[in-house]
Amino acid sequence: LGKMVNLAGRERMLSQRAAKLFMFRNMGIQVSRCQDELQHTQDEFSSTLAKLSLTTHDQPKIKNELDKVAQHWDALQSAMTSSSELSFSPIARKVFTTSENLLQRMDTAVNLYAGLPN
Repeated sequence: LGKMVNLAGRERMLSQRAAKLFMFRNMGIQVSRCQDELQHTQDEFSSTLAKLSLTTHDQPKIKNELDKVAQHWDALQSAMTSSSELSFSPIARKVFTTSENLLQRMDTAVNLYAGLPN
């Protein structure tokens, strides 16, 4: 159970790291490094989310929350790959808003995991 709480907690951090790296990359700050780290962060978030989802089939509240997390994650990834023909400002707002919503959902998931009996 402690491992699941830690994994869910790490997902919170990864969601914020992805948004930060996206912003840095698009501001021209260490673009190559940010792109590599962003890809690694996205891969780690996705694989951990899949792992968490597999272990919650018997916990409907957690499964429901993780389904919402997956929707927000998809929205964040979509925003981060938005067409470059749009100006950066609306894309940045969407990334910021979506990453904050994702953070709140992951925080709820962490609290649900923490509330499970040992």
